[in-house]
Amino acid sequence: MADLPATPLLDTVSTPDDLRRLKPEELRQLADELRLETISAVGTTGGHLGSGLGVVELTTAIHYVFDTPRDRLVWDVGHQCYPHKILTGRRDRIRTLRQGGGLSGFTYWFPKMFGFMLDERWGKRAFWLWLSGFYLAFMPLYVLGLMGMTRRMQHYDVPEWQPWLIAAGAGALLIAGGIACQVMMLYVSIRDRKRLIDESGDPWDGRTLEWITASPPPTFNFAALPDVTGEDAYWELKSKAREKKVLSERPDYEPIEMPRNSPTGIICAVFATAMGFALIWHIWWMVIAGFLGAWATFVVFAWRDEPEYVISADEVKQQDDARRQGKATLLDLPEEAAT
Repeated sequence: MADLPATPLLDTVSTPDDLRRLKPEELRQLADELRLETISAVGTTGGHLGSGLGVVELTTAIHYVFDTPRDRLVWDVGHQCYPHKILTGRRDRIRTLRQGGGLSGFTYWFPKMFGFMLDERWGKRAFWLWLSGFYLAFMPLYVLGLMGMTRRMQHYDVPEWQPWLIAAGAGALLIAGGIACQVMMLYVSIRDRKRLIDESGDPWDGRTLEWITASPPPTFNFAALPDVTGEDAYWELKSKAREKKVLSERPDYEPIEMPRNSPTGIICAVFATAMGFALIWHIWWMVIAGFLGAWATFVVFAWRDEPEYVISADEVKQQDDARRQGKATLLDLPEEAAT
């Protein structure tokens, strides 16, 4: 992560009350430091930068003049709210606004969840269309902004904008093509799932313990709890197996007791969502109905007389045999290495 900017004055401001204790002549320095902090945060996590930078002074002035939060201030929690969040006690969380692993995480975890890979051909097509479409769609918009075009215009009558808008529209079409390729990728992957099956449980040569399981993992996850002695336990196991040309010793298989599936959580969540909506809009009969529904669901399912079920040691061994065979193939070990 890049070094954080020096913001000595902003460091003293955690709430609008702290801001209003400053002298008027200090507001320029505060706005400059707020701008640096916004740039640093967006540079770390990604996000919408230009719109936030455009309201740094306005945000500082509003919180300085008005007695927020006692004065009601309705703020658009969208592209222009980053400076507002920093000044209202959320600076420590501003670098957590966006997290990695969206579409890439979907591709990464898909084989572990469903047991087969996504089709690579359609994935590459989606990638290139998304990448080229993004730049073709948005770079002209920056130029248009410099030419004076504002957002969300109903119409325009400046001929010089036309070529740039056509280019942006072409980029949007490429992005739409990328989305279509992703949908097609999912369809083809499901259709050809037998060809794309992941027998190793570890298609990315992972380092952590989730990749030691089969794909998708069995209900019990591990036939025996792994003995973790380092940060990358699975990587160490694989390194030893490659070196010694044999997998780790078999555990002593034992029956595993498992809880039965229950719809309690989903049903309670539906009632809780209705209750939360009703609390926001003061629909009190819906609040009561949501609470009673969630409570009744919990009580009914909590008192069910359905014991857990047991997976026999033989079944555990059978599933682990298949997993070990996949690991031996992944590591280029002889068949007897899995026994």
